[in-house]
Formats: sequence, C-alpha cells, structure tokens
Amino acid sequence: MSYDAEYIGTKAVEHWFVNRNNLSFTVGTQEEKDRFLSTHISYATIEVCADWTDIHKIYDDVMAALPEKCPNLTMFGGHVSHSYINGTNIYFVYNLKIQDSENATAEHYQVMEGVCDEVLKYETGNHRAPPWNRESTCPQD
Repeated sequence: MSYDAEYIGTKAVEHWFVNRNNLSFTVGTQEEKDRFLSTHISYATIEVCADWTDIHKIYDDVMAALPEKCPNLTMFGGHVSHSYINGTNIYFVYNLKIQDSENATAEHYQVMEGVCDEVLKYETGNHRAPPWNRESTCPQD
C-alpha cells in the first residue's frame, strides 16, 4: 500500500525530544524562569503501560528503585491518566538536578533506563526494548 509519503528526516523529532518538557522559557513568571535556570532542575515524564495484573507491581518497583539508581532526582512520582479494560498507564514524573549540562540527555537516559529496568522484569515489558538500545531502522539524515 502506498501513501505517497515524503521522508522529511528526523530533525523535528530530535528537536521535540530535546525541548518537549523545557517549559522554562515559556511558562511562569520571570522569577520562576530565573529560579528554574539557576537551579538546573529539569522536569520530564516517562509513560509506561501494563495490564492490571502487573501495573501496581511495576509502580511499586519503580518507586522503590529509582531514588537509589538516580540520586539527583529532586521529585519523583507517578499517576494514571487513562485506563482501558485490559490495563492502564502510569506517567512517572520527575525533577532531575542536572549535574553536567553538557550531558543532560545522558542524565535523563539514566532515569529512563532505571524505569525500563523495572518494567522489563514483567511480561508486559519483555516485548519492548528501550529505543536507545536498538539498532535504528530509520534512515539517517
């Protein structure tokens, strides 16, 4: 089946990934923006989903493991936003005190890997691997 799609590269996705949660320049008062920039604390989310059997165990395991794996977390929690007959999601939300601004993405990956380590213990996660650990099947620019 052909949809006559045109490949436009990955730059838009790369920009989204870097800036998706960077609200420091667009939300809040100037004082709040200045505080965010001076503290080097970054906010982000990671969404996972699972069936009803595993979701509460995943939540408990992630909440117990992440503070030890990522000591520069300044806030960490999770909430459900939508559910279905066979399962639900959890948005894990966190604030991360960036230790090295040149390696901020790597510091966020440490959190993502910590969450994935816990999710992959369950059948739900065994079908997926973190995208940064897979060979890319997308053409490179």
